[in-house]
Amino acid sequence: MKYQLTIIFTIYFLSCQESNRYLQNIPEEENVKEVVFRLQIEHGRVDDIYYLSFTSIDSKTNKLIDSDPSGEFIHRFNGLPQKVKPVSQCDLIDFFVKDKITGEKGIILRIRSVSWLSETEALIESSSYRGPLDAGGINYKVQFQNNKWKIVSSEAMWVS
Repeated sequence: MKYQLTIIFTIYFLSCQESNRYLQNIPEEENVKEVVFRLQIEHGRVDDIYYLSFTSIDSKTNKLIDSDPSGEFIHRFNGLPQKVKPVSQCDLIDFFVKDKITGEKGIILRIRSVSWLSETEALIESSSYRGPLDAGGINYKVQFQNNKWKIVSSEAMWVS
């Protein structure tokens, strides 16, 4: 019995190790998230406030759970003309995104997942929300080319 458990544990460990081989690449994961957020911000309106979120889904309630990126991550966007803030600095008021302090309207940019296809290629699931009839989801494919991450394709998944 002890021998069988050892074999089962070893097989399980090796299969998990192989399937998660790219998942713990945290510095690169933040770099690919930055590329997607930067594209969304730079192609948006200059006068908007952008609230960034790393989002997950609560498995029990099926609701979005927004998490702030680190302050260091937010600082990556300091040179842009647009205002970029963590998602905790906005509220949804009457279904619209508004700054907690000024009340200005804004837009939430979310990244829900990064799926690594290889060490140099990933799929990013993202969405944006300004209001009930101004939201959408886009999946991006990024590749590491010439020492930087580049978006090589995108696919609109939904729109409201």
